[in-house]
Amino acid sequence: MLCFFNERLMAMGVKDGGLKNYYQERVRKNSILGELDLYLIDIIQKRYPGDTVIHEIACGAAQLAHTLWLLGYRTSASEIGEKRHRLAVDLGKYLGSGCHVLHGNSFLVETDADLYVTGNAVTSMIRLENSIEFIKEKLGNGSDLIFNADLCGDVKDDNRKTLSDSGIKYQELKKGFLLLQGDKNVL
Repeated sequence: MLCFFNERLMAMGVKDGGLKNYYQERVRKNSILGELDLYLIDIIQKRYPGDTVIHEIACGAAQLAHTLWLLGYRTSASEIGEKRHRLAVDLGKYLGSGCHVLHGNSFLVETDADLYVTGNAVTSMIRLENSIEFIKEKLGNGSDLIFNADLCGDVKDDNRKTLSDSGIKYQELKKGFLLLQGDKNVL
């Protein structure tokens, strides 16, 4: 993966290559998979069998979804940013990944998965209170959701309260991640 990012950086630059901020720093650190990616991969491998269908929300370059696909999971991903979406598609081609990357708002694209994850989505666009209906729908269908409550939204401290107020049960994992299990949330 690092070779792909380095080549893209040299050929297209930071802005046109979709590499600004997070990915520019990952290249500088010589590791595209960050600490949170590695933690999620570990959690998923320990809790979910290899035939699990996984969708990564707000995927950026989809390094998590592509890695999980290469580990045998059936994955898809979605990204709203045009340059980041192109980056994710191109990375998949480079890796030979079968992960399908959709372009659009992750909460509006039609997907069916056993597990929805969001790892490094640091954005106010993923405000939890605006996503409750999506979460309830997916949990009601039996899907699980893992997301980082400390990174999503503008007001990080309110995410756990928003879930509780909505009647959604969750399990605290490490590093700010919450696990919402579909079979534990009968809505």
